[in-house]
Amino acid sequence: MFGSSGLVHNHLRSAVLRSLSTQLGTSAAAPTNAESVECVVIGAGVVGLACARALAQAGKEVVVVEQHNTFGQETSSRHSEVIHAGLYYPPGSLKAQLCVRGKQLMYEYCAARGVAHKRVTKLVVATDKEQEAGLRALRERAAACGVTDLVPMSGAEARALEPALSATAAVLSPSTGIVDSHGLMQALLGDLEQAG
Repeated sequence: MFGSSGLVHNHLRSAVLRSLSTQLGTSAAAPTNAESVECVVIGAGVVGLACARALAQAGKEVVVVEQHNTFGQETSSRHSEVIHAGLYYPPGSLKAQLCVRGKQLMYEYCAARGVAHKRVTKLVVATDKEQEAGLRALRERAAACGVTDLVPMSGAEARALEPALSATAAVLSPSTGIVDSHGLMQALLGDLEQAG
């Protein structure tokens, strides 16, 4: 459930927050005319919109409360917009599992919804022979996390892709990418409104 702008209006937001504070046992009094909803999501960034979308698609009545006049005005609009491949996390960790699976789901969702994105690739380089062992360890760690598309490269192969590099070896990550975060949030909001 959204206001006409796609976000809860200030007076309704105050009512919802007072109602929540009453339910949580704080001192604010609940308004007598507060709406009753199943789910309240605080924040209309990527995470908030994705959670609200999932709840709405599961048949829940959802209110998204946002302090700004539109979505994505905080962290979601100020990050790098990188789709990480999952190279650096400890094998078996929740971060590793969520990153590798989330990357796959992100590419699928963006393709299905027409959200601008691109697999831009990433080069991780060794600048001397001592750092080459680190590249091997990186490949082993990434493989243990389920990242199976890394390509080992010689320094010459890396320089063929990026002539300004000074590298003795490299690892190419073809599944590292970028996404238009505002387009992503617009698609999530559209799905949420359509479901609700």
